[in-house]
Amino acid sequence: VTPDGETAVSGSMDGTVKIWDARSGIRRHTLSWDSNVHSVAVTPDGETVVCGLGERFSSITGPKGIPAREKTGLFNQDYNTVQIWDARSGIRRHTLSGHQDKVFSVAVTPDGATVVSGSADGTLKIWHVRAAEHRQSTLESLLQKVRGGTRNRSVLLTRDRGTVIAGSKGVIEIWDARTGACRLSLCGSNTILSAHSTTPDGATF
Repeated sequence: VTPDGETAVSGSMDGTVKIWDARSGIRRHTLSWDSNVHSVAVTPDGETVVCGLGERFSSITGPKGIPAREKTGLFNQDYNTVQIWDARSGIRRHTLSGHQDKVFSVAVTPDGATVVSGSADGTLKIWHVRAAEHRQSTLESLLQKVRGGTRNRSVLLTRDRGTVIAGSKGVIEIWDARTGACRLSLCGSNTILSAHSTTPDGATF
C-alpha cells in the first residue's frame, strides 16, 4: 500500500498482480502471466509496480490444480524474472532477466530507479533500471556457497541506496550496495525469515 493510502497492489500464486484503488476498492488493472507471482513492491507515489516471478505453470493445470488460463495476452518467456510496470496505465516498462530460479523478494527505491531482487538461486541482484541495458550487480555470499544455497526470502534497500538487507533461512545478511561486500551475517534459528523493516536512517532494523 502506498503511504497516502490511495493504491494497493497484490500478487498471487495464480499468476496475477492486481492494482487497486484502496479507497474505493475498485480494481484498476490486472497483470497476468503463466507463472507464479512470489513478490510485489510499489513506489510511494503509486506510479511504479515491481514484481518477482517464478516457474511456469503446467500446460494442463495452473497452480494447485486450477485449470490453466488461456495463453492469449500472457508473456510466456518471463519465468524467474523481475517485472516493472506503470501502475497508472498498466503498461509494462521493463523485464529484468538474470536469475536462474524463482524471485522470492523485490524492493524498489522511491524514485523507481533502483531495484533489488532476491532469488531461490541464492543470489541478490541490484538493478540500475534507468542505466543502459539495465546494469546489475550480483551479490553471492560465502554462506550461500557453504550451505549449498541461501534462498533470499526478503530484501530491503535503505533510502540512501547504500545498504541491502537480506533475510533467508536462519540468516540475515547486510551488504554494501556500492562495493558488493557483505558487511555482516547474523545467524539465528533455522527458520525462514520472510519479512523485515528498517528505520528511515538505516541504523536499526
